[in-house]
Amino acid sequence: MNNDLAGLADLLESELVARAKRCGWKAAPNPALLLAPAQNPTNAEMALPLGEATYELPPFRRALGLSPATVSILLCGIDDGEASYRSALWWTGLVRSGLAPAQRSDLHLFLIAPSGALDDASWRGRRSRIESDDRFCRKFLWLPSAEPNPTEVGAFLDRTFLATP
Repeated sequence: MNNDLAGLADLLESELVARAKRCGWKAAPNPALLLAPAQNPTNAEMALPLGEATYELPPFRRALGLSPATVSILLCGIDDGEASYRSALWWTGLVRSGLAPAQRSDLHLFLIAPSGALDDASWRGRRSRIESDDRFCRKFLWLPSAEPNPTEVGAFLDRTFLATP
């Protein structure tokens, strides 16, 4: 899944950067939000046992900052299981706890489903549940088609704060 996810993330990131530029913003990677092991404890050290579950940072994640505003965007993929979504929430919570209170409302999580999820009714239902949950931050779930393209990503971005009138 990681190769497919990397391609989807590249497509989403390039369209997001272009859209931000058209809106007068500059989008740039924000490595501090990745909570990389070189800067922070290892995944195992950051894992939190809650009952039977253990939460770890998502293995594939990206973080962008938009300036001159102080908007932070986290990108990561999720799969059919709940563990990947919980990992994304865990990471988001850790990032949010490290932000200044004034910046917390400008944190957004963009999740990427596997290719072909657009045609799956269960993924569409899951998107509704995820996007209606405002814990930690505003969340958006991109459901790519079997062969995603920039127009499709544009339609996804039109559902976010980067919508063009």
